[in-house]
Amino acid sequence: MRRWWLAIALLLSLGINVGILSIVAVSRLKPARPLARELPAVGRGIERLANHLGLEGEERRRFLELQRRFFLETREVRERLAEHRRGMREELSSESPDRERLGEILAEVNRTAAELDRSLVELVLATREVLTRPQQREYFRFLARLRMGEPPAGRRPAFRERRPLGPRGEEPPAGGRGPG
Repeated sequence: MRRWWLAIALLLSLGINVGILSIVAVSRLKPARPLARELPAVGRGIERLANHLGLEGEERRRFLELQRRFFLETREVRERLAEHRRGMREELSSESPDRERLGEILAEVNRTAAELDRSLVELVLATREVLTRPQQREYFRFLARLRMGEPPAGRRPAFRERRPLGPRGEEPPAGGRGPG
């Protein structure tokens, strides 16, 4: 009778181990950070910016599409850049930093940052084709605040809340009330 219990216990143990290994394997197949979690905050910020710029219709659709595509396509690049910078901080704070390793990491940081900058240049050039001159100025103010390291949209607006620009992106007359 004892042998049957031992055999059953071994089979149960084997089943539990196989179950645990299956769960680990499936969890590794899932993406680390689902895109659905990242994009809503970005999407809300982009929507607010489009509202602030007074974009409507086709211009609005094209603007939103360009911004979202940029964030989607550069997500991996931004993550790599953050990882390289983490590695550099770790090496710098280690007991005895390796200058050669730091040089390699710095070269990777520079390559990755250049890749991100190229994507940003393409985004800005494409976006300028959609916006009027006054809207472009507001967009550049937004970008300047983002590049200065202010928190991303969602925590605090990267632009001051002001009256929206007019329907075609014109600035309201000085001293007068704008639309809305």
